[in-house]
Amino acid sequence: MKQTMVYIGPSIQNVIVTGTAFYGGYPPHIEAALRRHPYLNDLMVPVQELSHARKEVRNPESALGRIYRKAEGGNLYGL
Repeated sequence: MKQTMVYIGPSIQNVIVTGTAFYGGYPPHIEAALRRHPYLNDLMVPVQELSHARKEVRNPESALGRIYRKAEGGNLYGL
């Protein structure tokens, strides 16, 4: 079953903006980014979990919060 996934990580210039939704898969440039930086997959969440995931991202002690900060400091401009 296809589902809508939403990117909850920090915006990455020339690649992706926070809150971008995808249905039925990702475009090639996003697939490439996810292969190069696999931890970004954790910042793609099903729309049904969006509210909970956004709360988790704001918690610096949570797994999603740590992953968000890794992406934030990862110098990912244009990947």
